[in-house]
Amino acid sequence: MNNYINPIKKYGDFADPFVIRYNGRYYLYATNQDVRCWSSTDLIDWIPEGATISPEEFPGLVPFAPEVVYWNGAFYMYTSPHGYGHFVLKSDSPTGPFEKISDNVAHNIDGSIFIDDDGEWYFYWADDSGILGCKMKSPTEFGEPVNTGAYMYGWTEGPYVLKQNGKYYMTYTGNHYLSSGYRINAAVSDHPLIGYKDDEMNPIVIHTEGKNIGLGHSCTVLGPDLKSYYMVYHNINPDASRDLNIDYQSWHGLSTKVYGPTRSQHISPKAPDFSDYVEDNSLINWRIIKGTWERDNHFYQVSEGDFICVTNKELENTGVVEANLKFTGNKGRYGVIFGWLDKDNYYKLVFSSKSKEIQLIKVDMNKEHSLVQSILPDDFDKTALHCLRIVCDGTSLVLYIDNRKQMETVIQSAKGRVGYFATEGGIVIGFTGFSNGTALDAEKEFYKPIPGGIPVCTALGDNWTPSSEGSISLTRSRQLLYHLNIESSDEYAIDLFGRFLMDTQWKITVDGEFVTDKSFPMNEHGVLSIHAKLPEGLHTLGLILENGQAELSRIGLYKVNPLLHDEEKLIAKFGPYGKQLWGEDGWSNYRITAKLKVTPESENGHAGVMFRASEPSEGGEGNDPVLGTNFFKGYFLGLSGTHIILSKHAYDEQILVMKECSIKLGETQVVSIDVKGDTYSIFIDTCSNPIIEYHDALPYTHGRIGIRTKNAIVEGSIVVRSN
Repeated sequence: MNNYINPIKKYGDFADPFVIRYNGRYYLYATNQDVRCWSSTDLIDWIPEGATISPEEFPGLVPFAPEVVYWNGAFYMYTSPHGYGHFVLKSDSPTGPFEKISDNVAHNIDGSIFIDDDGEWYFYWADDSGILGCKMKSPTEFGEPVNTGAYMYGWTEGPYVLKQNGKYYMTYTGNHYLSSGYRINAAVSDHPLIGYKDDEMNPIVIHTEGKNIGLGHSCTVLGPDLKSYYMVYHNINPDASRDLNIDYQSWHGLSTKVYGPTRSQHISPKAPDFSDYVEDNSLINWRIIKGTWERDNHFYQVSEGDFICVTNKELENTGVVEANLKFTGNKGRYGVIFGWLDKDNYYKLVFSSKSKEIQLIKVDMNKEHSLVQSILPDDFDKTALHCLRIVCDGTSLVLYIDNRKQMETVIQSAKGRVGYFATEGGIVIGFTGFSNGTALDAEKEFYKPIPGGIPVCTALGDNWTPSSEGSISLTRSRQLLYHLNIESSDEYAIDLFGRFLMDTQWKITVDGEFVTDKSFPMNEHGVLSIHAKLPEGLHTLGLILENGQAELSRIGLYKVNPLLHDEEKLIAKFGPYGKQLWGEDGWSNYRITAKLKVTPESENGHAGVMFRASEPSEGGEGNDPVLGTNFFKGYFLGLSGTHIILSKHAYDEQILVMKECSIKLGETQVVSIDVKGDTYSIFIDTCSNPIIEYHDALPYTHGRIGIRTKNAIVEGSIVVRSN
């Protein structure tokens, strides 16, 4: 079992990394003088392929954020030299050389291409107003710009769009690449260009303190097992160089999940169950049923006559097949075989030299039955290499061609061998691979990094029917099992988010051994927290509902740092903008008593206490405290001259409660905050009744405390004690 630790590629500059998968291999590009390229088969070990452009293309300029897309035998590169607008370059190889085929087409920086199922092209780029996009008439023709709705309250860059389950998911980055708070957000839409809505868990990738900070400018690529996906992104170093990182990525409902950012050892991306890269010993993988072929570099050539080949290994009922081929003949039919049981029983995807269709045919007892036909894009070039990905999940079969969803039909099993055929020769075969099981199966088997969050629907086994949003209903004696990769042996809080409409009793096991149990009263919408000692390494966590009923939506685990004694912080005059944190990220339930003298410097100025706070940073290149006022995750209780304000922050500001309250400016005010579970109670002076009591259905459950000012001066003291 191979392992990796982020960053996986160091001691170079891998700023703005972009990875394309072509013919079973990965090609990596980044911001550098000559757009150097690296290749890999596993996403971990990268081989230098050299420069992809000549110095004459952009003399004296650095091409920013190069991205490459493959279409009909050609590779198109989009890059913005030194940020002065985009150029389009073209090559017949992923390793270049790429040459300009356009003048400057503008559109700022960080251009990215998405090709939809219908073959329509879209271009996205960075802007102060958020991510902009447009439809394209051709690889070099750009339509009118529209605002996608993806925005990070300032300069927003690094867009990347892909489609999953009929939804368009975008990731994007902000706000300044030199900031420790450079981070990745996600959004989802029903349309490729407009209506993108923020992911409720934004930012989905962030780390601002210690090592591996300033995380951003990501893309997403299909993993070597053909089922899993990985986010590729960079971190920044003290010398402003950037390293390469990857983490497992998935989608559930409207949410994008990245298992990271990881900074400890994890299992490397898995290889497919069968793979043939067409190398020296590859012929042992195949049975030639009819005809002959020859190996030429990384391809098999079939020149003439009828031809059929199948793999020696079989796919199970469910799984994913990847086949790469192109047509070099003048007539006849050709295509991909799957579900081969024998020469009289199998499925085949059929291209015809005379048709713009692809047809799925079932051969049953040596008789052909047409199941479904699908029209190919108008400009589909059969003489170019195309990637066919066949996905069978036990109920349906979906065919993707060059990452576009081409057809879907009902097929319950793809069990059998995989292969190719041609009736008149004239085909070239590239990489072939397959893996058993589905994408969800792969995510269930994946060892989730802990500390971190777990989608509940990734429990091992098939006896769960999650809702459209991924939640699971549990009744008495039901058990959930999860694969975990635990960073270190420590006490962890296991937070259960969901609905608990009656009293519940829970038991925790590790590798089948009892660890702890705990009972809770009814909690209609909220979070339950169970503390347990967990061992380092790869383990299986058991979560058993011994009594009651529950609907779980999410699970989170973090290291507990108990607050052992009262702690006091004296605050000298601080402001007018800024924030300070202290304490431990593993603090959860506590009572804060703050004696504060607040002096606003404007009508909207305020200052107060941060709690359950984490991931702080300042804004921009120069750590600007004004720009970074909202740059943290957590809660804030603020005092102004007229109001008391409870807000929630995820590098933005969400006002939860704003209540009129007469505050004597320039005089010390006593404010107490009870932080317990998913409820926050706010008291003023010595009042026994809270002025605010707020229940958060999706709470932050742990974090430090601190002070924050927004155009105000504050001084006083804060005492925190265990609650």
